[in-house]
Amino acid sequence: MDVINAALEAALATGTKEHWTPIVVNVAPATLTITHQQTEAVLCECRVRFLSFMGVGRDVRSFAFIMASAPGAFRCHMVWCEPNAAGLSEALQAACMV
Repeated sequence: MDVINAALEAALATGTKEHWTPIVVNVAPATLTITHQQTEAVLCECRVRFLSFMGVGRDVRSFAFIMASAPGAFRCHMVWCEPNAAGLSEALQAACMV
């Protein structure tokens, strides 16, 4: 989690919220989907079984997950949640147990 927190803090320090892409996160029993809030374009889709790590950052509004994108390749996605990331974290944990 230390590596994720360092990445979250670095990302938060280099940009402003005005430059962030507004998204909607949908958690289904087998899939996590991130879509653009206005255009509804799919920005990321991940099978829950390919999530290798997830967690809430030091700031409870920040959430990150690492997914396997190919054999030996991984991607980290960071999300800012209002008012906090607890609901997203709980939903993903529940999906992992299905």
